[in-house]
Amino acid sequence: MSGADGLCIDGAGNTFATTPAGVQVFNAKGEHLGNIEAPYDMPPQNCGFAGPGKAYLYVTGRGVVWRVRTLNAGVKNRGK
Repeated sequence: MSGADGLCIDGAGNTFATTPAGVQVFNAKGEHLGNIEAPYDMPPQNCGFAGPGKAYLYVTGRGVVWRVRTLNAGVKNRGK
C-alpha cells in the first residue's frame, strides 16, 4: 500500500511503516510480515520505540497515541 509516512526499526531489523492500512511490518528482506491495525478514522502518522527497554512501539495519528508491546524491542543505541 502506498502513503507510508513514519518509519522505525526494531532490534531484529524489522521495519515498521505507518500507512492508511495501519502499521505495516516488514522483515529485513522486505517481506511483509503483517499489519498492526488502527481505527479507520484515525490513520497512524508516525511511530517509534520507547519505554523501558524500548519494548513498546508508540504510534501517533490524528491527535491520539497508541502503545503496542512488540515481540522485539527497538534498537537500543538509537534515539528512535
